[in-house]
Amino acid sequence: GALIRLNRFSYLCFLQRSLGRSHGARWGSSEAYHPSDLSIVVTYTADGEKLTKAIFGTVRNYVGGIEYLGPSLDAIYRADGRCTPNGATAFHYEYALKDHLGNARVNFRANGTAVAFLEETHYYPFGMALEGLSAVPVTTNAYKYNGKELSEELGINWYAYGARYYDPVTGRFSGVDPIADKFAWVSVYNYAENEPIANIDLWGLQKYKPKIEPIEGPGDLLSTKMLNNAWEGAKTVAREFVTEPVGNLLKNAGDLITSAGIVASAALFPEVGAPLVAVGTGLEMAGYGIIIAGKAISDQPIDAQTQTDIIIEGVFTALPKPVEKLAENSNLDKVTKDVVKAQIRAVNEAAKKGVEQQVKSKPSQY
Repeated sequence: GALIRLNRFSYLCFLQRSLGRSHGARWGSSEAYHPSDLSIVVTYTADGEKLTKAIFGTVRNYVGGIEYLGPSLDAIYRADGRCTPNGATAFHYEYALKDHLGNARVNFRANGTAVAFLEETHYYPFGMALEGLSAVPVTTNAYKYNGKELSEELGINWYAYGARYYDPVTGRFSGVDPIADKFAWVSVYNYAENEPIANIDLWGLQKYKPKIEPIEGPGDLLSTKMLNNAWEGAKTVAREFVTEPVGNLLKNAGDLITSAGIVASAALFPEVGAPLVAVGTGLEMAGYGIIIAGKAISDQPIDAQTQTDIIIEGVFTALPKPVEKLAENSNLDKVTKDVVKAQIRAVNEAAKKGVEQQVKSKPSQY
């Protein structure tokens, strides 16, 4: 069968939280042994898909977008709301009006030709509900802030984000970010890099800035709104391919080809070596370009080591050009010119690699 992860939330755990002591549970955390009637037990598949949530002997089962309370169907969730049972064979159709961050603001039910109000929620920037403005719900949809499920059992009021649970009162997650090493400039418990007005946190891992605008009518077709959506959609696809690993792959391939060109040039085969060096250098520059573009698309800063590598690559790409030009304008025959230019590139590439090794061996000086 499938591998299962288990989280157990206990009353003692949240009592410690209220007293300011350490707390929190994450995917794969070990089971804490506390009285079962004061615990919330959540099970997941190994890749993080939630399967069940049990409390006070009642089990909620999650099957894709369908939820069962015990053996009975509780709701079928859609992008724009949910369906809830209305008798044995019919359904109530409920809809959620959301803001630009995906926060559910108003829930209502389509009742024939009439619309029945269900719930209205307003939020502080980090997700806590604004009391006094939020209307008392007729029926409660647990998916609220960022469209995430609010766990109100035992009074914890935490949102389930997938990789971690989020506390909207303190504006922080319950556990350390599993990819915290990628974001050294913020706390390992931060939410959306502390920019909750512009960003959300999709899975409890890193910030995401939603920019897709809803198409509300024929007037939006072929409009700047639609063009913006197309651009944002293209960037979303690009995030999957324009990445640092892809850039490093091109850069390393270019480095190998350039090295092969240098060897060929040193063996006095410029007709082979010169094109290899040119292709290799081009691949290296393309690799750096993809690394920079990937970080820009993902709103990540370029680290100091990458900046240094790009500067070195740029300097040593431009450095041999004037010398090669002098060789080209000389009175030497074509074969000799090619040999001289190939050797210039070989010496330049060897010098570049020497500088790169020096920088990597003493990074604190750069």
